[in-house]
Amino acid sequence: MTTTNGFSKSENFQSTMSSLNYGHVMERAARDYQKEILEKEDFDEDDLLSRRRRNNTINLNNEEEEMDEDFVQQEMKEKRLEELKNEQKLRFEMERLGHGSYSSIAEEDFLSAVTSSHTCVVHFSLDEFERCKILDKHLQSLSQKYFQTRFMKANAPDLPFFTEKLNVKVLPCLILFKNGVAFDRIVGFEDFGNKDDYKTMALEKRLLEAGAVEEEEKAIEEEEKGDEQIDKEEVMRELANRRMKRGFHKTESDEDSDFD
Repeated sequence: MTTTNGFSKSENFQSTMSSLNYGHVMERAARDYQKEILEKEDFDEDDLLSRRRRNNTINLNNEEEEMDEDFVQQEMKEKRLEELKNEQKLRFEMERLGHGSYSSIAEEDFLSAVTSSHTCVVHFSLDEFERCKILDKHLQSLSQKYFQTRFMKANAPDLPFFTEKLNVKVLPCLILFKNGVAFDRIVGFEDFGNKDDYKTMALEKRLLEAGAVEEEEKAIEEEEKGDEQIDKEEVMRELANRRMKRGFHKTESDEDSDFD
């Protein structure tokens, strides 16, 4: 077999084929490497887009929360304003009935008076009796302090039917009503040591214990002071309820997303 430079033709052919195969391998490796780079670039781009979408979603959620909070706050203000209007309307109506003052009642008005107000304190009296005059002073003071209770004076001789019906035997006699039903009474000054010089607070305590008057829940200035915080808490509770209803829940990824 003829040789060239010490190599046979067969060996030259094998060497050539080997070189070609190596070239193909390198070409495929180059293509694979290029494909891998492109795929990585696509992945990085997709990941960046995904991060941007998540960032935009969180921003939208934050904006939505701010809008929701403003909307709920406005609703709360309107609701509170409506409540105040209703409370004022109720107060005017109660004043018209006689709440906040101590007034005399006639027999023909007695039944409607004790049934129109939730709680009433009626003093069966006789103007000539000194103890009735003492009790009048205490009741006048308490009527201005306890607006929710109506305080009335009934001159016993002018209300013979109810004086007899309620079994009033001794004057002065205080009869306490709830929803038109007599539930307690204070006869004379027996509950106050049978003395004429007892303090208004002694009668006040007795009425509180009986449930004829109730302590005010808050002073007006305290209510105004606490309104802002109370409203804030109510707003947050309302927002939480609305998010639950529409299926909005923050996740850990929402809270801890890092876009560095």
